Amino acid sequence: MVPPADTSAPVSLPIGTILVVAGGARPQLSAVQLFLQALPPVRHVVAVDSGIDHARALGLEIDSAVGDMDSVSADGRQWADDNVASLRMFPSDKDETDLELGIGEATEVASCERSSRPMMLAFLAVSGDRSDHVLANLQVIAGPRTQSFAVRALLDDATLAVVGERRVEQTVELAGLPGDRVSIHPIGGAAGSITTTGLAFPLDNERLEFGTARGVSNVMKESSAAITVGSGTAVVLQELVHDRPGGDHVTSTGGELDARG
Repeated sequence: MVPPADTSAPVSLPIGTILVVAGGARPQLSAVQLFLQALPPVRHVVAVDSGIDHARALGLEIDSAVGDMDSVSADGRQWADDNVASLRMFPSDKDETDLELGIGEATEVASCERSSRPMMLAFLAVSGDRSDHVLANLQVIAGPRTQSFAVRALLDDATLAVVGERRVEQTVELAGLPGDRVSIHPIGGAAGSITTTGLAFPLDNERLEFGTARGVSNVMKESSAAITVGSGTAVVLQELVHDRPGGDHVTSTGGELDARG
């Protein structure tokens, strides 16, 4: 089990990003560009099973790959055999999902970093048409295995951050435009001591109970907002807007992503 983050000391900005590309629905290149530009430079890409195919299609350089390899294409598997420095295969009958294996790989990579600063752990392709996988993925992403990381994920129409008492981040800062939707969802129990700034419906040291939807569909009233969760854990979803007024948007270039800064 990953130990809880030490929240007694000031939180440092993440030194870099470990990007896990899962095997769900492949996101649009424009959405990935928008997502990655808000993160620290990518230092390592972990492809999970058919995430090998997704990463190649997005122009991402794969550093390691894990999984039972039951959904990657034959061409992708051969390419990984020939080109990926670390390729770890697991049996199909196992207790951990491929995404959990990817998080384990990311944890090993982070342990080699000689820095007191945390790493960002970011996820692509974690949603899709398998409802059981989507639910399991979201629970794993927000669960104890990722506590030693700052966490972000790209979903179909939103970006996700995990914040809370025993996480690397107790506060998440958001950039966007007035009217962007923001939702706060407690995970694994109630989330308390929640304070927000820059939202139309503010929370001031308040508590959101698990199993209720009071935190859904808030909106940004300014170009920036912040959400602090002092106890428990919550996921914060921010609407992903591809095209913004005034030309402030990211479009697909048809080329490779410059994810490593």
